Amino acid sequence: MREAKELLAHRAELLHSDGPDATAAVRQSWQRLDELARSAQERFPLSDSAAADLRGDLQRRVLALHDAEVAAHAALSAVLTGWR
Repeated sequence: MREAKELLAHRAELLHSDGPDATAAVRQSWQRLDELARSAQERFPLSDSAAADLRGDLQRRVLALHDAEVAAHAALSAVLTGWR
């Protein structure tokens, strides 16, 4: 998705800055977007097991992020308490 977003932004920039001279580059952007769309159609929708794996991975990552945020909050609180 990130690449598609970047391609769309680049295409818009080309059209704005280069106008008709950007035809070849814009065509390449469209071709790559088509390739990305085909790839997405092959990979989605996820199977039940792949979706469960994805949810499990996301849960682990969110919990790790939460733990890091809690630790950062505790460290900041300790610094601010000592500062007063």
